[in-house]
Amino acid sequence: MSVKLMTTDPYTPIRKVRLQTLDGVISSKYSIQTKYSELDTTNDEEELIEGWQEAGVVGHDYLGIPNLQVRELANKVITNTEIKNNYNWKLLKSFWNGRKFKLFFVSDNVFNVAPAIDLPNDDVILGLMYENSYDGSTALGVRLTLTRVICTNGMMSHQYLPGIKILHNLSNETKYEQELGRIESMLETGISNTSTIRLAFTEMHQSYLDTDMIGQIRRNHIDKLPTNIFGKCLDKFIQDPINGHSATVWDLYNAFTGQLWHEENESIANFKWNSYVTDGFINFADKQLIVKE
Repeated sequence: MSVKLMTTDPYTPIRKVRLQTLDGVISSKYSIQTKYSELDTTNDEEELIEGWQEAGVVGHDYLGIPNLQVRELANKVITNTEIKNNYNWKLLKSFWNGRKFKLFFVSDNVFNVAPAIDLPNDDVILGLMYENSYDGSTALGVRLTLTRVICTNGMMSHQYLPGIKILHNLSNETKYEQELGRIESMLETGISNTSTIRLAFTEMHQSYLDTDMIGQIRRNHIDKLPTNIFGKCLDKFIQDPINGHSATVWDLYNAFTGQLWHEENESIANFKWNSYVTDGFINFADKQLIVKE
C-alpha cells in the first residue's frame, strides 16, 4: 500500500518536459508535471519515494507559472502601500485539484444590503480571487469577488465584477510580477461599479418570493444550470431555516451560492456555476425588481 503525501500541496515544484513516443519520436507537445512524495509501505520498512506526475499537456510557448509565485503575487498585492492603505486583506479559502488552483481573499470593505433600518445588518464584503492552472485551461488571473459575512458564501460574477488575465506564454515570463498597478486600477474601477450589484442585492432582500418568480429565474436567467445542481440548490433553500420573515429572492440566491460554495466534494465547476447564478439573479433583479426612472 502507498499513500501520496504531496498531491494536496499546491506549492509543490513543477517542471516542463517535452513528450516523445515509446519508440523515441519527439512530440511538439510538453508535459507540465508536479513533484510528489510517496510513502511505500509494501515492505516491512517504510520507504519515501519521490517522483513526477502529469498535470497537463501544453504547447512549446506555454509558460508554467508555479502556484507559489501566484501566492507571492497575492502577498505583494495585499502588502502594497497604495492598496493596503485602503483595505486590509485575509485569506478566506483555497482550492487545488492537482491541475487548477484558486486563492480567495476578503477585505474589510463592507456594505450592508438590508433595505430597512429595522432589519439587522446583512453585510457583504469585497474580495479578490487569484487563479492559475497547469493544464492550459485557465490563464493566471485576478478577479474581484464578494462574500456574505453571516455565512461566508462567496459570490463570483464575470458580468459585474472585473478581472484581469495574463496568458501562460513565454513572452509574459516577467509580466505577472508587474501587475500591481493593473490590479490596483481594477480594484478602484470595480468598487466604483458595484452600485448595480448593491441595488440588485437590496431589491432581492426586500422582494418576497413566490413560485412564479422561481420559474422566471429558472427559465429566463439560469436555464443552463444543470438540473441536478438546480435541484440541490432548491433543496437547500427548502431545508434552510429562514429567521423571522417570509422567504425573499435574496434567501433563494443565498441558498444557491451556499450550496455551490460550501459543497463537501467541491469541484472547479462549482466556481463556474457560482458566477453564472450570480449574474442570473442580478439580471433578474435588474429587469424585474428594480424600478427604472
